[in-house]
Amino acid sequence: MIAIIGLLIALLLPAIQAAREAARRAECSSKLRQLAIALHNYHDAFESFPSSQSGIDSPGIDWTAGQHERKRVSGFVGLLPFIEMQALYDAIYDAQLHYKNGSTWEGFRTPATDSGTAGQYFQGVYNINISTLLCPSDPNFEPPLGYQGRNNYVFCQGDFPGRGDTHPNGCGSNPRAAFVTWKWFNIASVTDGTSNSIALSERCIDPGNGNKYAYAIIQGGNIISGWGAGGTSNANPSASGAQPTPTGNFKPSTCFNLRGSKGNLIVPSGASVGHRSGRRWLSGEPIYGCFNTMTPPNSPICISGTGTSDAGFIPPSSYHSGGVNASLFDGSVKFIAESINSGAGTTTDGLGLCIRAGQSNFGIWGAAGSINGEEAAQLP
Repeated sequence: MIAIIGLLIALLLPAIQAAREAARRAECSSKLRQLAIALHNYHDAFESFPSSQSGIDSPGIDWTAGQHERKRVSGFVGLLPFIEMQALYDAIYDAQLHYKNGSTWEGFRTPATDSGTAGQYFQGVYNINISTLLCPSDPNFEPPLGYQGRNNYVFCQGDFPGRGDTHPNGCGSNPRAAFVTWKWFNIASVTDGTSNSIALSERCIDPGNGNKYAYAIIQGGNIISGWGAGGTSNANPSASGAQPTPTGNFKPSTCFNLRGSKGNLIVPSGASVGHRSGRRWLSGEPIYGCFNTMTPPNSPICISGTGTSDAGFIPPSSYHSGGVNASLFDGSVKFIAESINSGAGTTTDGLGLCIRAGQSNFGIWGAAGSINGEEAAQLP
């Protein structure tokens, strides 16, 4: 009798687990839909979508001094009033606008041990977890005490390797997405159609204790070194001069092939592994708040240097089996399989990755990421 009960339990457990994951996946999908609605409410109020990265810019103050988020807060900050978090928005605005330590703007990343005004901002703003930005399928959404709030949702930056305005060298400004650095686009810019273009998707939170390829980040090394992060704003990609020549290894297939057979990340010689993914909802840097559609979902993340603003391949990822949820500009949500037709096998490298106009080089996945490629392909 006991053996029969044990057998029944063994048969039922997988079904129960599958049902629970289906419920969690549905909740993740619902949250993406909420964020898509918030985007449209924002657009109704301001006649544009939020920038993926912006913030207070105070002339004459060294923004590189100390730890803060001046000039790089995420687009989720602008959405806060539209997800019933006006008070948090006001606190962030106040911290951005008013807090200084002498001549240095410190914002809300000062030490948590600070008992003064800065410490209050840190604890009250930066460390907050926002439930709307968290997927219950991810086991790592609860940060350790004193750490920044997590996020599982990220903005689409199209089939383009840079973060927006100046990256990478030679590419110039990103013309392929509605969410870029320090720029605001309206719905009229989505000329491929709101039902064909991705606005948001998911990102695994890296717990920092392993090298799973769906969330760990390959930084530098032989894989994609040679493409600096700096550049001239709006530079012509064909311009000659001081622009460095990107390495031939900087291509989607090289990064894609770093997937190990057991979900592990193959770390090439000279490279390091970063643990930043999903760890800072308030930051608009690509590693924290964005993704691109040059390699399929749940592929490795590869960036060209060690900084959060460096160019690279930054796909979305999730703990859902086989793919990720994504919301389109029309507010609908689709499940995108990691087997989607993409640029995983492309040998395109260097400045050939900097698509300025026309159809994507990265299949249906790249076409869905770009907002103005005039592609006929639609998501399955």
